[in-house]
Amino acid sequence: HQNQAFLQASEALYTKIRFLAVEPTVRSIVVSSVATRDGKTTVALYLAQSAARMGQRVLLVDANIVFPQLHNRLGLPNFKGLSNVLDHNLDPNELIQRVPYQKNLSLLTAGQMIARGNRSSASNQMKYLMDQLHNMFDLVLYDTPAMQEHTDAKFLSLNTDGLVMVVGVGKTRQ
Repeated sequence: HQNQAFLQASEALYTKIRFLAVEPTVRSIVVSSVATRDGKTTVALYLAQSAARMGQRVLLVDANIVFPQLHNRLGLPNFKGLSNVLDHNLDPNELIQRVPYQKNLSLLTAGQMIARGNRSSASNQMKYLMDQLHNMFDLVLYDTPAMQEHTDAKFLSLNTDGLVMVVGVGKTRQ
């Protein structure tokens, strides 16, 4: 069935990413797409779940503050999250939520929408936060808005080990 095939594909993708570099291993990845509705959030979620099942301590960060979805997919509240950490200098440890029934998987939700949007992703504060998170987890995945509409993925990828670009089959042009 389709879910099982997608699960196997995400496990294969994670395995390939994990062994791209021998030293140091890939510890942080931005997941984005050119346009909306290409499936980037689904890929980020399945990739995170695959890595967690393989024993990695994984943090999924919903960096799509404009249209956050991960909290709904995982059945968690989105009262405070990334935007609140950046806006109010809150401790991310207090806002990171463990995903129920999924060992080794945690989520930092997007939090409430803020006015300045993508300037936060390019800030020194965001870079410092990313360094903190990368030291706390084996793998940190950032689900970002589509690149066509926002520059967040570009800024975030400067401080990660890579970018997974998701394309819509029969939809995304070169």
